[in-house]
Amino acid sequence: MKFLPVLLFCLLSALCSFLPAAEWRPVAFPEQIQFPLPKDIPANHPLKLIELLPFEADSQYLTKPAAWEGIADAFPRSLPRFVKKRDRLYSRWILIDQATGKSLTSFTYAQPDSEIAAHRTAINWPASPKGVQCVVDVDDVLKLGVKYVAQNVDIRPLFDLNKKSNLTWAVDGEKFHFNSGAIQGLDHYVSRMTDAGVNVTFILLNYVPTRPDPSNPLIHPQTNLTDAPNHLGAFNLTDEAGYRHYRAVVEFLADRYTAGKPEQGTISGIIIGNELQAHWWWYNLGQMPADEVISEYARALRVAQLAVSKAHPELRTYVSLDQHWTHYMIEDKTKFIPGKQFLEGLNQQIKTEGNFPWHVAQHPYPQNLFNPRTWSDDQATYDLDTKKITFRNLEVLTTFLHQPEFLYQGKPRRIILSEQGFHCEEGEAGERVQAAAYAYAFYRTRQFEEIDAFILHRHVDHAHEGGLRLGLRAFAPGTFTSPGEKRMIYDVFQQADSDDWEQHFEFAKPIIGIQSWSELDPKPVEMSSPN
Repeated sequence: MKFLPVLLFCLLSALCSFLPAAEWRPVAFPEQIQFPLPKDIPANHPLKLIELLPFEADSQYLTKPAAWEGIADAFPRSLPRFVKKRDRLYSRWILIDQATGKSLTSFTYAQPDSEIAAHRTAINWPASPKGVQCVVDVDDVLKLGVKYVAQNVDIRPLFDLNKKSNLTWAVDGEKFHFNSGAIQGLDHYVSRMTDAGVNVTFILLNYVPTRPDPSNPLIHPQTNLTDAPNHLGAFNLTDEAGYRHYRAVVEFLADRYTAGKPEQGTISGIIIGNELQAHWWWYNLGQMPADEVISEYARALRVAQLAVSKAHPELRTYVSLDQHWTHYMIEDKTKFIPGKQFLEGLNQQIKTEGNFPWHVAQHPYPQNLFNPRTWSDDQATYDLDTKKITFRNLEVLTTFLHQPEFLYQGKPRRIILSEQGFHCEEGEAGERVQAAAYAYAFYRTRQFEEIDAFILHRHVDHAHEGGLRLGLRAFAPGTFTSPGEKRMIYDVFQQADSDDWEQHFEFAKPIIGIQSWSELDPKPVEMSSPN
């Protein structure tokens, strides 16, 4: 919509206010797209069905040739899903009244039927949520009894844009080449984890250069290449080349890592981008209003979900959020969106074009990253308008997602805590507080059925992480992140899901200020801020 003049935007809004996606929703099957006919339309009434691709502006429906036109009595209940190798699973549809030129439906994506999925490989969901990310030594992590890992995947190095590799994937008949060395590295990591019973989630990222690169179709045209703080950009779905490359990488990864091949392993889901509220830092679209950021991201999330649905009916897509809930990290609203506002806008945008099963990858860091005493977070209150969501008030997130408007097919979205850690202050006392913070967080996590994983950041400290020391281990002297000495948290982490966990957590009670762990059980959540 952002490309339309204001007058045309208003016109389209008026025309497209008839039947929402919830009431008129095509369904995609292996060979056909089935269409319902809206009720109460006279048999001889002239209709037109228009098809748009994800990168095409809404306004193009005014001039694009019809996918079908005729009288209502002859309305096709299905169309071929594939046209000259192009998969219509990704198309948006709108039904037009030819007599008036008005829309009878909203723009709507088809609902993928589970039968379109190529694989049914069993996905392992361990009962214990214990996880870690930024794994430096796989053997060390497996000795810790880890059950979940999250792995960053930068999409650019996965492609062989010179098209010399024999490892390919086809999108709508176009062949895309993948870097066999990069994929073999993922194969090795995922297969080792899968073989050990560890659940693996990918975090899909798009690192960008500091200067324009016309040969790179992955760069979103709104990304500020010069000033993007972490050189992470949005996924580019603004044109056909960017859309097809993005689709190719998600389809390829989803298919490869659910095929059930032991030498490749299995993943459980893909996190689309990182900490979307702080988009200027982690999903750069330049300085952009919140509604436009949400619209851009909704499209990337939608295409990813459709891509994974082709591979496996249970493979998940996740939205990544940090701990800021109603609080602005900075005053510039073109660079940051509070999490509550982001999820409300995203949910509305997605439901308008047809709901689908997105999930949440939350990062409930302490409100002060350098203070691990998250039990004292005074900005983490027990109401839906809390400033932040930390381990102190996880019940706010679960309560929020239990609201009827956020349910999908009657069930709340699943949650993984995919990145969060606790800074270790200097000395033995600092190690004890860090370990106590982990014990506190692990106990709190296990009180919520909706949360599948608590993936600690990180395995080993990194020398260039702004002075934070979040690891189970320090880094070895003279290195950036090679494993060094163990901290107290290492042993607490190892025993966190053992039968005698209370014995190993006992030291933490006086640090936290409790007599019994039951004092940390979930509290009632106010549905609005107290006066």
